[in-house]
Amino acid sequence: MKRLKKDGKIKAKEIENKFKVHRDTAIKNLKSLIKQNKIVRKGGGNNVWYELNSEEEKL
Repeated sequence: MKRLKKDGKIKAKEIENKFKVHRDTAIKNLKSLIKQNKIVRKGGGNNVWYELNSEEEKL
């Protein structure tokens, strides 16, 4: 979440590299944050990134 607040967006690949986790784990964690309404998915296909939910940014 710190990275998202700093950079405004993050890709699953960045999470894989930073935390040394498998892509499935990164995606699972991102989906969990989406369900919690903390982040939103943007883009499509090979160009997907995640941003803070606009309500979350206000906190």
